[in-house]
Amino acid sequence: MLSTAGLAAVAVPLVRVKGAPALIRQPDAVGAPRPQQVHVQFGANAASQVAVSWAAAAAVSRPRLRLGRDGRGHGDEIPAEGRIYTDALTGETVWTYHASLHDLQPDTHYVYEVVNDGAAPVAGMFRTGPQGRSRGFRFTSFGDQAIPAPVGLGLGPNTPNAGFIVPAGREPRSAIPPVQR
Repeated sequence: MLSTAGLAAVAVPLVRVKGAPALIRQPDAVGAPRPQQVHVQFGANAASQVAVSWAAAAAVSRPRLRLGRDGRGHGDEIPAEGRIYTDALTGETVWTYHASLHDLQPDTHYVYEVVNDGAAPVAGMFRTGPQGRSRGFRFTSFGDQAIPAPVGLGLGPNTPNAGFIVPAGREPRSAIPPVQR
């Protein structure tokens, strides 16, 4: 659940070096919300398209994704599109960000970081699908499984079992084997 968080203000003194003019420094973006709820979704062509989405507890400055290949660093930077909506159950404002990636190489391992000014990056990785039907392809897919406890007025779907779904999906033994033909 996202909660609204304010940005902290930081006072930065003028720096004065004897004999030099005063320098005015810009404050750092201290207190900027860190990306949360990061998830990856394949596009229409899983071999070359991916979208990475995330949320933040407040509006952020310059949301973006840094993309690279394993062992080669993050060479590309893709700006993210921001969207704002009001949660119908809680009435809270929710800020989401989406970076669309196109022209990726098939069957390739990528690393990424989602970041905004003033916050530590959140790292992740994905592998694009193979070209066509050249070989098997495993992925996990699930929809909104509700939440583990009532929120707000308690009108939305909730079940204690919802708290077990994401951790169970992270376990390798839970992966469904590919269909044999």
